[in-house]
Amino acid sequence: MIKHALLMLSLLLAAQASADGSSAYDWFGRMVQAAREQNYSGVLLYGNQRHWDSLAVQHALQDGQEYERLQRLTGAPLEQLRQGEQVFFLNPAVGQPLQNPLHSFLPGPDLRDQYELTLGGNDRIAGHYARLIVLQPKDQHRYAMRLWLEQKTALLLRSELLDERQQVLERVQFAQLEIGSIMPAELFTRPASEPVPPAPSYPDDDVSWQPDWLPAGFSRLAARQQGDDIQLLFSDGLAAFSVFVDRPAATIAPLQKRWGATAAVVQQVKNEAGESRRVTVVGELPATTLQKIAGSVQPVAAAAPKAAQQE
Repeated sequence: MIKHALLMLSLLLAAQASADGSSAYDWFGRMVQAAREQNYSGVLLYGNQRHWDSLAVQHALQDGQEYERLQRLTGAPLEQLRQGEQVFFLNPAVGQPLQNPLHSFLPGPDLRDQYELTLGGNDRIAGHYARLIVLQPKDQHRYAMRLWLEQKTALLLRSELLDERQQVLERVQFAQLEIGSIMPAELFTRPASEPVPPAPSYPDDDVSWQPDWLPAGFSRLAARQQGDDIQLLFSDGLAAFSVFVDRPAATIAPLQKRWGATAAVVQQVKNEAGESRRVTVVGELPATTLQKIAGSVQPVAAAAPKAAQQE
């Protein structure tokens, strides 16, 4: 690992930050802004101990419009252009549009109730000096994060999601990066093809079953019910999880699995009348938290989701 840069300027910045308890939150706000307003071009690596992918990224803000060109460098070829909210495939493609993995950390919520943000040391990533921000959850129901921001622009250079033992579950990092470069307009020229149809807006259906317990700070973003099948989405602004409820054909055994940062649990629950439902909860949260959510699912007449107390 590259040693922390011990430049005098960085030391002065660190001294100023330590005297201002809100500085880490200021850096976080600048990071959200930089991702949308900075011109940058580079190669992103993202994954976990089992699998890594790479993505070429070119991003610019021109005349108030955000442009982004993404090219998948591993697996099936895929290249796309985003102009504002519209996405265009630049080669024959099947499947969902690519997502810039850095945008997972750019919700812009007020995190003070759920996370303690502190400034760490300095490092050097992809040739740029970086400042570390640590997001430590105030309970055991979500994961800690480490974010390295470029010292001049606050652009996110590297992120790590950490489990309860501070082991890295998932990492996103620039391997090569240029910031502030002028990009030719033709790089973001709209192709002749039609844009990818936008994702449907989140539904908010009335549902017959839902969790009776949620971790503090989480709220429902979406709900859909078709027959006995229910899908729900919850988020605290950074972390998210989904709940799926259906009627099982037979008795099922509890199940728990993990893929990198994502965990899934399956449980069977019953209401007071003895009706069974299979509950599957998937998200980037500790498995114990997902189990507690799954076990709390009840018919909606009895369920009124409430936040957990801070522990």
